[in-house]
Amino acid sequence: MPIDWLFVWGVAQTAGFLFKPVLESLAVEAGKDIAKDKIKESFGSLFRAVGKDALTRAYGKAVKELLLLIQDELIVNDVPEAQVEAWNDDVELFVRSEGVQETFRRAFGESSSPVDAGLLAQSWQRMTDGPHILPAGFNWSRIAKLFGQKVRKIREEEKELRDALKAQAVIETAGAVQNRAGIAPDFDLEKYREAMLEMHQHLKLELLDHTGASYKIQLRSVFVPQTVRDCQEFIPQVFEIPKEHLQRLRKAGALDEELLDLAEGMQEEMVEVRRRSYLDQSPRSVLEIVGDDRLPHLVILGSPGSGKSTLLKALVLEWAQEPDATARAARPVPLFIELREYDRWNRSDGKSFVRFLHEAQVTCRLNQQRLDEVLRRRGGAMLLLDGLDEIFDRNRRNDAINDIHRFSNDYPDTPVIVTSRIIGYKQRRLSDANFRHFMLQDLDDAQIEEFLDRWHRTFVPESRERDAKRHRIIRAIGESHAIRELADNPLLLTLMSMLNLHQELPRDRVQLYERASQVLLHQWDVERLGLEVTIDYKEKAEMLRRLASFLQSGPGGLKGNIIAGEDLERLLRDYFRQEMEHPDPRNAAREMVRQLRERNYILCLLGEENFAFVHRTMLEYFCASAFVRQSLREESSLDFLKRQVFAAHWRDESWREVLRLIAGMDEQVPVEHVAKIVDFLLEEKDESHESRNIFLAADCCLEVRNPRSLGRSRARVTDALLRLVRFDFPYFYEEREYEVVRRRNEIRAKAVRALANPQLFDQARSWIEERCRSDQDWVVRQAAVGELARGWKDDADTLPLLKDRAARDESPAAGVEEWLGGVRNAAIEAIFRGWPDDPGTLDLLRERAKNGPTPWLREKAKRWADQIEARR
Repeated sequence: MPIDWLFVWGVAQTAGFLFKPVLESLAVEAGKDIAKDKIKESFGSLFRAVGKDALTRAYGKAVKELLLLIQDELIVNDVPEAQVEAWNDDVELFVRSEGVQETFRRAFGESSSPVDAGLLAQSWQRMTDGPHILPAGFNWSRIAKLFGQKVRKIREEEKELRDALKAQAVIETAGAVQNRAGIAPDFDLEKYREAMLEMHQHLKLELLDHTGASYKIQLRSVFVPQTVRDCQEFIPQVFEIPKEHLQRLRKAGALDEELLDLAEGMQEEMVEVRRRSYLDQSPRSVLEIVGDDRLPHLVILGSPGSGKSTLLKALVLEWAQEPDATARAARPVPLFIELREYDRWNRSDGKSFVRFLHEAQVTCRLNQQRLDEVLRRRGGAMLLLDGLDEIFDRNRRNDAINDIHRFSNDYPDTPVIVTSRIIGYKQRRLSDANFRHFMLQDLDDAQIEEFLDRWHRTFVPESRERDAKRHRIIRAIGESHAIRELADNPLLLTLMSMLNLHQELPRDRVQLYERASQVLLHQWDVERLGLEVTIDYKEKAEMLRRLASFLQSGPGGLKGNIIAGEDLERLLRDYFRQEMEHPDPRNAAREMVRQLRERNYILCLLGEENFAFVHRTMLEYFCASAFVRQSLREESSLDFLKRQVFAAHWRDESWREVLRLIAGMDEQVPVEHVAKIVDFLLEEKDESHESRNIFLAADCCLEVRNPRSLGRSRARVTDALLRLVRFDFPYFYEEREYEVVRRRNEIRAKAVRALANPQLFDQARSWIEERCRSDQDWVVRQAAVGELARGWKDDADTLPLLKDRAARDESPAAGVEEWLGGVRNAAIEAIFRGWPDDPGTLDLLRERAKNGPTPWLREKAKRWADQIEARR
């Protein structure tokens, strides 16, 4: 017979209880084991051995007491009882908030610690979005004090809780006596090493592959170190967030105030100056940064899937997989802590990382007295702290930052590396503690190729099959700019590589996105979360289409790839209610959001209850899919796409990828429609005179599986691009000559790059070669040199022609073109990038380093020569 939780909690016996519907909702959930598991999380590890029913009983009683205190406080402040009942939705959100769960953990586990009134107040402010504003006299301090007393009484009444607290007190007393007596637990580094190998040496690829395959792939066999840039003064991602979202993040306390002030108040010109200063840094290997004794305290920032955790695990494995015990003993011991686990560890008498490793490290505990000795010895250990942003409660995250600061003061000779996503991280606190900040960079071409080489050597033993599969994915990446953008994210490159093992990787990116989304959406195992409904791929994809449409129509449009948790929950709730007629849409939506938190491969938690698509490409894909599906419901699909989509958005650069993807969805958008859309774009007028319509028309042509099928429309695009090679603005611009000339040159070079594609221009190779040799415009020659090296690297005539241009191009040696790169410099760089092992490349670079026309170019050539010599 099911338990009547309302009766157990004493709700039925409580007269005048206005928030009873909140408890009724919780009571329905309490009948499910998954809800009891979630309730158990509210009590922390201290009560791990206590039965679920006992914890559910205590939890419900505590919620009831908290709600009665809130109700009384509202009535005392002259809120009529009839109006209090209307607060139920807001109050339910509040009770379920992370801040209230943390309040419960502290109140039940720490007898001497008062309930934090500020945490309750912040939780109310953050978790409610209704019209109900607390009256001016509402007193959270009074509620906190009385609630603490109520919890202590519940704790005493519940025997299992009381026994757990007594047992913990005995353990703590015994531990204190043991330490004072000098009886030390083990400090076994060999056992710790084995634990680290067991936990981290293999990639957890089963999270990305639903084929049921069993993988035992060593992380270090495919690990490719990334590069970083110093971001102490400028975090570029913050300046890409629309200002409307910045204001919401400021209110939530989700970003550093100083950065927010800069992002909201800085003029675009100044932002561009700082961005240029950031980008002008030469990226450095992250292993070089980690090994720099001058940088003992580091914060490594990065986007979701950028490789932050993998980096720290690779550092652990570098030590753990050293076979020579003597060599291993000479290296610092990597002390790896996942900060979300550290956050879950509750202590009534203070926390520290040393104590955590002594008491709570479940894989292998390390005696804190011996550990203290190691930490005070230079070169004895290094502390690796992963995922500061994954401490979701702001107050507890600040506590963890205090612990980091304290550790760095206590052990100044021990290096500390912290990783975090950008949102949810406040830079100033650790900057003041002399931590240096670096941003992980996207994978470059060389790193992608190295990863793919390692990957296929690991997975495909037969050399001929290995070479074929590796060449297949490299070709797909090289032929599509958008697929190349996907590949610069380590997580998505791994996913693409897994797809490539089992099937032909689609050359057209619409198919690739479809396949990738099917794999990723398979990980939404919502059936196991108690939703009591089957949700297949089609329904999940439709949810994401609605989310993409919501984002593109919100603040900042497609630039605003960020959604508040409450908005996401509301959107999902509406889908469950309207499309699936789910009996409990609110709970289904909450469980779905919870699933997104746990499986963050299409959507990710940015921090502070803000979600986003992991990669903007997926946002763009689902947005394009949403428009195409809508067009099919219109009387004229073509007219809708031309007038409502392309005409409305082709001038906005942030929409370019969406519009291109629409042109590539050939199963729903016939090639005849694409031809008419291309013709429509060619007839449009660009008020900026920068021919954005023509370049978009060219992009749309290339999205079609066979661009030649566009017939006359393709030829019209080619003709328009050939005219742009001689482009100039139709007005006199002497007073602003430098900036306008720069923009003019960019348009000419962009036209050359577009015409270098044989799918668009049948004479591409011969035309590009002629531009390299004899075009009257150095900008055209420079762009042609780059495209020749990129598109025809395997052609035997390419390298001789580049060497000829490096030695003989007639652009002025010290003119402005040399400062901007110049044709000769472009040819030399192309040779360095594409043919570093050619016998003449090193001599060419040494000569350039000695005789280059400017210090900047000489330094650049010297750095390239040094890199080649180091590899040899």
